[in-house]
Amino acid sequence: MPLPPEPGEGFDQLARDGQASVTISGTVEGQSDVTLDFHIVHTEGDAQAPQVIHTEVVKGNSFSIQAPATFSQEIYASAFKDLTGDGATPDDLEGFAQKPFKLEGSNVAVTINFDSRPAWADEIFKPLEGMKAREVPNPQQPNQIDDKGSRAQ
Repeated sequence: MPLPPEPGEGFDQLARDGQASVTISGTVEGQSDVTLDFHIVHTEGDAQAPQVIHTEVVKGNSFSIQAPATFSQEIYASAFKDLTGDGATPDDLEGFAQKPFKLEGSNVAVTINFDSRPAWADEIFKPLEGMKAREVPNPQQPNQIDDKGSRAQ
């Protein structure tokens, strides 16, 4: 599975490539200064797993992101509050949008809540059970990935 996009990439790249865009705006309830991930369910053969398609570092508790005006798959939003400075790990706080959404030519409002875990989160993250925490490049350490997309030693 490919590495997640760097913060600020993903949707933004599609918008820069000239596609029509909409705004995904929202709030983070119960936390501030979080990393927000937008996922799709990636299917390969019979296997399904979540795939991060956009990552955004949210300063404060509100966000506004340009995204392609249309996107055929349902999008799931989650966030984590990195408590120890080591990226997304089991000791961090998690928040979720209660429902997935689609981009169908109109702006979208999303609320991330840290108080409850929706059923979709258990369903789409189930293939990852038992795995180590996902490795997300730390934006403060850009040299972790070499120019071929491999982990630097």
